[in-house]
Amino acid sequence: MPDEDAKIFGDAFQIYNKYRWTEMKTEQWEAFTAEVRDFAHEHLPKSNVLATKMAFLLLDVFNELYLNGQKPPIPDYFGRSDLDGH
Repeated sequence: MPDEDAKIFGDAFQIYNKYRWTEMKTEQWEAFTAEVRDFAHEHLPKSNVLATKMAFLLLDVFNELYLNGQKPPIPDYFGRSDLDGH
């Protein structure tokens, strides 16, 4: 994998991982969107298609998790109870 692509994946995963382990409230949404904006600002001027898709992916994933007032299960460190389908 090219170094630039690896950095994009790593940066996007850091954002995802940071906000997936908590139930997001207004303040977290503001911080999350600011981080996605900063991610895009850093990578998109290079016209990198992967960066564009990853920025939209982050927004889409969290939109789906919280769609229509849903509160997604928060992963726990050992059991990953968020994966049991409830």
